[in-house]
Amino acid sequence: MSSFLTKTKKLTKLFVKIGSLMKTDIENFVSSGWIVHQY
Repeated sequence: MSSFLTKTKKLTKLFVKIGSLMKTDIENFVSSGWIVHQY
């Protein structure tokens, strides 16, 4: 049971990391898109 909890925690951390990376990518893409629109 404890090993299952450890795996779940590791997966959660991984998803959080991926989510934050994707969020940054989307924000960068949107900001770069705005820069393109302004010029």
